[in-house]
Amino acid sequence: MIVNKIKKIVNNLLSPSDQPSQGTQNIKINEANLAFEQGQVFEQLAIKHHYLLDHDQSVHNNRNAMWNFLSAALKGHSEAQYKLGLGYLQGQLGLDKNHTHAQDWLTKAAKQGHSDAQYKLGLAYLHGQSGLDKNYTLAEEWLKEAAKQGHHEAQMTLEKAYSQLAFS
Repeated sequence: MIVNKIKKIVNNLLSPSDQPSQGTQNIKINEANLAFEQGQVFEQLAIKHHYLLDHDQSVHNNRNAMWNFLSAALKGHSEAQYKLGLGYLQGQLGLDKNHTHAQDWLTKAAKQGHSDAQYKLGLAYLHGQSGLDKNYTLAEEWLKEAAKQGHHEAQMTLEKAYSQLAFS
């Protein structure tokens, strides 16, 4: 099963078509949604087995969740990209902490309008966290994007930053 998923991912990445047809795009979206849903199921199973102290099964389910999230993320699924970003940021889903990978996946999700990813990036740039240097310009940009979508924490963070004159 995993070998077939890896083959699909590689084939999609090496596909010579620059402009997929609408039908192909719909199939890709459906495949991404399915992979993401499967990842969520495995993630929930991993949590369940973690609390049941079944370490082997928990590790197995985390790995399956990660592979499904990766498959969806490579097809452009923003929530899967966000999940991978968090996984690398916090060392979850069986992933080692890796700030570079976390930033890459969070940025991909944020550029697609994922407000939680935008907020996480804004905070990271504001405070110089997660391997990122402080960058008030990028912090303000990402926090504004999240705030525009009604992200309450981003709105509050922007308000606080403006009142402390962090952004001019």
